[in-house]
Amino acid sequence: SPQHPINLIYPKTFNLTINGTGWNLISLRMGLQVDSLQLSTNDINYKNNYFLLSAHLDKLSKNLPEGVSLAHIEPDTIFYDDDIYSRKKVPVVLDTNISFKKQFFYGKDLRIQPDSVWITGTPKNIENITMATTQSLNYRNVNQDINTTIGLRTISTAIKIEPSEVQVSIPVEQFTENTITLPIKIEGNKLDLIVNTFPAQVKITYLAPMSSFDIIKPEFFEASVNINQWVKEKMAILPVSINRVPEQVRITNINPSKVDFLVKK
Repeated sequence: SPQHPINLIYPKTFNLTINGTGWNLISLRMGLQVDSLQLSTNDINYKNNYFLLSAHLDKLSKNLPEGVSLAHIEPDTIFYDDDIYSRKKVPVVLDTNISFKKQFFYGKDLRIQPDSVWITGTPKNIENITMATTQSLNYRNVNQDINTTIGLRTISTAIKIEPSEVQVSIPVEQFTENTITLPIKIEGNKLDLIVNTFPAQVKITYLAPMSSFDIIKPEFFEASVNINQWVKEKMAILPVSINRVPEQVRITNINPSKVDFLVKK
């Protein structure tokens, strides 16, 4: 054990999951409280900078009334070191490597539970940590929803992540193809020039979820060219941009992707 005092970091309260007979559990619900949890420092392994309470559930259960045992404690880790530790919450970022069968793709409302986790370490170690990333989620030729548990990548051996895994739910939808014709709008015309494009319309091909295919209308899209690219860059032909696209729609082709134009001052 260390020859000098150590700094501990732990919450003021813990969430306990307990086992017991019906009467013992009823007694707890009727007002009996667990004021403290005691663990001898002789149980600490000082080779690490933390110890797991979950490894000492039997000893911690001695703090509970007779006939009641401790099944789980959250959080289950207490840190210590010569340094003062701090704790903050960061969002979880999903790392995916997924390929889909033809005309299948992500649906709405991808969910990560929990969507943020606690990281604990010295202030210097965690000050620049802005997210926790999952292990790579690898699937091939997907054509149905994905529901799985995946671990989080270790940031550093000096940083603890709680919880260490998350539940991931990825809806997958079948998409279908459609082609529409849109008028080309003129953007960036600050000089009020008279601009005509050739052609005046563009065809776009897109993929949309079958669940919303029938409600998608041409007016939900917008195609344009920016005349400033001619004014400032002297471009001879202008690229077509699709500025407005319905949610979940994927543009697969723009024809033509560039247009000629005539300017009258």
